[in-house]
Amino acid sequence: MERKRILFAVNNPPAVLELRKSLLTSGYEVKIVDNGSTALTLCREFRPHLLCADHDLAKIDGHHLFREVKSQSATKHVAFVLMSKHRSVDERVHSIDLGLDDYISIPFDLEEILMRFEIILREIETFEAIPKNTSKGFSGKLSDLNLIELLQTLEVGQKSAIIKLQSHNAEGVIFLKKGEVLDASLKGLTSKDAIIRMFTWHDGTFRVDLRDVDQEKTFEESTSDLVNEGFAYVETWNQINKHIPSLQTTIRTAPEINGNLSPQEKSIMALIEDTRKLVDLIEQSDLDDLTALKIVTNLYKKNLIVEVPLEELKSNGKPKSVQKDVSANPISNLISNFLTPTSGREHQESVERRRKERRKAAERRVRPRRWCDLVGEENQVYLNKSELLMIRDKLTNGRENKDADFINTYN
Repeated sequence: MERKRILFAVNNPPAVLELRKSLLTSGYEVKIVDNGSTALTLCREFRPHLLCADHDLAKIDGHHLFREVKSQSATKHVAFVLMSKHRSVDERVHSIDLGLDDYISIPFDLEEILMRFEIILREIETFEAIPKNTSKGFSGKLSDLNLIELLQTLEVGQKSAIIKLQSHNAEGVIFLKKGEVLDASLKGLTSKDAIIRMFTWHDGTFRVDLRDVDQEKTFEESTSDLVNEGFAYVETWNQINKHIPSLQTTIRTAPEINGNLSPQEKSIMALIEDTRKLVDLIEQSDLDDLTALKIVTNLYKKNLIVEVPLEELKSNGKPKSVQKDVSANPISNLISNFLTPTSGREHQESVERRRKERRKAAERRVRPRRWCDLVGEENQVYLNKSELLMIRDKLTNGRENKDADFINTYN
């Protein structure tokens, strides 16, 4: 499961360092910025699940940042929490009525804010797991219709859409307006690197939401140029990739390493602490994906990296991401500790106080704000390959014959 990402936009970053440490320990990814302008930019690049911002934030204050985030299709689903020194009930009610997910007073209680974040992020998981109700879109497997074919289809049909791709644990998004690619997003990558990497995805799923898109255009290339570049890139990628096992294969370094390694080979080998998947070596390298793939292939051919036997993975390989040990989840431990009776009167009063606070929080969130988003979502229709081809023909119906011929060149 993808790790949840949290972005802090605060005037005094050191004030949230202890909170950041606790969140990192709990498995979240966390970034901190000190002004609203940078936060807005990072919302698109880092794609946080939750944004926690100061009310009196520099450059763009908290309320204006909230409006900007919610006005853009790429970021409108980001949970937004406002922090402020204002303590009046009216202030809190006003902020919540604006559509904020929560309001936190400064100074805050560390344990309480951890609990609130967990509630919000769990709500997001629940929302994402609920099937959406829409008729203005379609979804399917990338093995049936890959990204290049999707872009060709939407370009010829001059459709505005948001394409969401998922492959293994990675999720990417592409925005189009009237068939032209505006922007692409994939964790930590530039728009160009993001779409290039997604061109190589053939395992996974896609979802196409046909809707108006107001995303800023970051690509200079036309969709046709990107498609042509994608063709060439994927062909080169596949030629190299066929000499190694699946990129999901787990490998380790060979027992003995003979010969001199180039600086690039050393940089790849340095990523292997114990065992690692081939895809991780490529994506976590500082090299571009194609160069990293070439280096990984050479290392494999020279037997400097070897596959981990499947039997060994079954007996010893227990991915940390699926561990259910309660002790590994500090936030769950905190909640459990709250409910554990003790003999200390002061501590017991503290427990009761926190129980009341949690009840208030639960009452305030009887109907999550993402419920409104769910109501607004429209049914997604999952299609098999033959149905996808019919959709493609429908979208391109009425266009010039030469465009229709072009769309069929990559079947």
